[in-house]
Amino acid sequence: MNELLSGASVDNVERWSFISIILSEKFLDGVPEIVRKNNRRKELEFRLHISHGEFKESDEQHRISMMLDAIERSIGLMDSLKVSDSNKEIFLDAVNGARRKLLG
Repeated sequence: MNELLSGASVDNVERWSFISIILSEKFLDGVPEIVRKNNRRKELEFRLHISHGEFKESDEQHRISMMLDAIERSIGLMDSLKVSDSNKEIFLDAVNGARRKLLG
């Protein structure tokens, strides 16, 4: 993703952090999803759940797809952080580029 975003001009965002949370259902309540923006550091932070059972049973291609789907979901959640449509478009283009590169 960093490679695909290098050189992109994104307003008011210097860092887009994404952490996937892949835990069994019994532990998920203790680890909530996080969606936040730090205006001072110009950072977007997302910690989003991915289904542990499905991930565990999947092949490598499907796991990559699940990760990219979660990253794409973070873009949809950017509305709540007042991220501009043009910035979201840049991020979505990077995710789609990664999807093409990794999944063909």
